[in-house]
Amino acid sequence: KKINYINDKYLLNSKNVYYAVIPDKAYYLEDDKYLKMDYDYIFSKLNKELDLDYINVVPTLKMEDYYKTDIHIKQDSYFDMIKELDKYLKFNYKKVNYEKRVYYNFYGASYSKVYKSFPSETIVYLYNNIYENVQVNHLEFGNKPIYDTEKLGEVDSYNVFLSGPSSLIEIVNDDEVLDKELIVFRDSFGSSLVPLLVPFYKKITLIDLRYITMDKAAEYVDFEDKDVLFLYSTLIVNTSNLLKVNLHE
Repeated sequence: KKINYINDKYLLNSKNVYYAVIPDKAYYLEDDKYLKMDYDYIFSKLNKELDLDYINVVPTLKMEDYYKTDIHIKQDSYFDMIKELDKYLKFNYKKVNYEKRVYYNFYGASYSKVYKSFPSETIVYLYNNIYENVQVNHLEFGNKPIYDTEKLGEVDSYNVFLSGPSSLIEIVNDDEVLDKELIVFRDSFGSSLVPLLVPFYKKITLIDLRYITMDKAAEYVDFEDKDVLFLYSTLIVNTSNLLKVNLHE
């Protein structure tokens, strides 16, 4: 209801509007003895009731693409998903050469829930010189880099990606050849994915409705003639009360 409401009220003059759902890693557990969400129900309900075109990214992932001690996906595991998104959003994906930068001794948000000692992991973040000419402006705290390396070693080092939780971010690419713009309604999974879309867009706007109301976001964002992607994990889909959308305005 919330997504349909946004689509009907704010996105009538947008270019193309899609949604995609990232499953939490329990989806990929092969053994049925583990307690899981009813994913078939979730996807069938969304496909039946959402008035948006669907991009199925589920087959582009596997269990090994997720951190062991964290809910999130490793950034260098997103390329198959990006190619699938390109089939619909048509941002003309091409291979970009990245430098792999590695941070060791990463303990994700799930580490404290492990009942016995578990080895640390590594975070790989992918760097290209193009990021030097990109402006990343957060509504809350101004300009920040694509990769906020000051976050490495803090309680949640995953916040190296786009500085962590933020209500609204505008990423502007100074490449004069590009002319496409994208608006992404997202959760924390988008923090590591979206930097890999930057080389293909003039501007990307990220809206996280857990931290800003939809009516407030609309004061800052022009949706006209933009491509729009709703990209949420099943964890958010299953707790949609987190999204600050007032259906009774």
